[in-house]
Amino acid sequence: MTFNLLDEPWLPVYDLDGQVRDVSLENVFANATAFRDLAIGFAPERVAVTRFLVAVLQSALRGPAGKSERIRWLQDPGSAQAKVAIYLERWRGRFDLFHPLRPFMQKPIGDDASDKSIAVLKLEWASGNNVTLFDHHRDDRPPELSPAATARALLTTLLYQPRGGVSKPFNRTDSPGTKPIIVLVHGTTLWETLVGNCSDYPAPGRDVPSDAPIWERDNDHEPDKVGTVPYGLLDRLTWRSRAVLVLRDPDGAVRRCRLHQHLKLLDDPPSDPYVPVHQTKEGPKIVRPPSSRRLWRAADAVLHGLSDEGHPTAIRQAVRTFESLDPPRHPQMLAVGLWIEQGKVADAQSALLPVSSRLLEDLDLIDRVTWAFEQAHIGAKAIGSAIGKFTHAMGVEVKTQAAARWQAPYWAALGGDFTGYLHELSSTVEVPTNSSLVSQQWVRTVRRHAWAAFDAIDSQDVSDPRQARALALAADRFRAQLRRLAPLTPQAA
Repeated sequence: MTFNLLDEPWLPVYDLDGQVRDVSLENVFANATAFRDLAIGFAPERVAVTRFLVAVLQSALRGPAGKSERIRWLQDPGSAQAKVAIYLERWRGRFDLFHPLRPFMQKPIGDDASDKSIAVLKLEWASGNNVTLFDHHRDDRPPELSPAATARALLTTLLYQPRGGVSKPFNRTDSPGTKPIIVLVHGTTLWETLVGNCSDYPAPGRDVPSDAPIWERDNDHEPDKVGTVPYGLLDRLTWRSRAVLVLRDPDGAVRRCRLHQHLKLLDDPPSDPYVPVHQTKEGPKIVRPPSSRRLWRAADAVLHGLSDEGHPTAIRQAVRTFESLDPPRHPQMLAVGLWIEQGKVADAQSALLPVSSRLLEDLDLIDRVTWAFEQAHIGAKAIGSAIGKFTHAMGVEVKTQAAARWQAPYWAALGGDFTGYLHELSSTVEVPTNSSLVSQQWVRTVRRHAWAAFDAIDSQDVSDPRQARALALAADRFRAQLRRLAPLTPQAA
């Protein structure tokens, strides 16, 4: 019973016509220019699979050394793809999901370990006391995965499983992607996406003779409770935070696995090229997803974190590469993060946003993103204040949930316009000020969505004079709060 990822279709992709098909690992590289993107809706799984594919590409080519080599791969994909095909064939045995001695990305675990439901490998599935995201499986009725889905779930688990729980050789710690926001480049084809996410290798000033993906190495690090430093980029991209063994039933489905803690990543300061960092008094810290908010609302923190010259990121290298092409191309950035509550995955957030080298390198432009959020929060506060005034006038206890309920559609509507604002900002020639057309348009957008949210409150059926008076007071409060928005005049600066 084998399932070799080189031959078996396990990677869902969109072709250039938008049709979804499943392809093998060999096929995905041989035809990457003919595929638009991975057809994976669950963002953490998409990130995990993309990082794995990047690891294969960089391991096969042991590069790129810099921008010129990335450009060569983009302009002459055939040569690079031929080398990847040779590389995959060389390591064919290491890509068998059920190999008896070296199963792909797994670590054999003896029969003394208890079997677990395969649901433990799916962040979005219910298992034990995990929070249910998109699933209602029960542990007494074990679900099943195909070998294809199992391979993707395995990669996701190694990157994203949160800490907590008794395990061997020590209690479970966070996998590398659990806490930070991870940012990837998103091109117009899958080949552009993969090449764009190839970070300079080796990093400037680093000699990494021991660095290699786990499938090339006969031995892994020994688990250390204090933590372990990766050999380099390729070791990091194939980091086994868990020892996993998937068990295939005679009918071919996978319903059980064995899992325990394996490697703890020692990453201080953070050096993952896909993770933005911000400087604090204690040193560089990872940028985390905002709790209970959509991830696009952390765009200024992400941009500041990616702009740090002391922390070269893959996306800055990629954007410079794409903008050097003739004609220039403009990729997007995909930001993904988990929202963890009490050691459990409460939500998976993602945002696909415009980006440019100017936006990543000009701190004045990034400050304009921060300013845009300040204006947006004024609109949200005006809505919340109006709700507070209304409930107080009605003699009802003011509850934060009431304000949040009316603010939610405001933020949802504003999210779509923010993408346009960021696009205009990243392509503008001059740094905008409060009186610029871009900023003025944003203030109008905030004002329009705030009024739409308040109108929804004001349009409720008024059943008595007291309620009418309460709505009038709420309207006065709303207008007063909204006056704090940047003035729509040339003298605003």
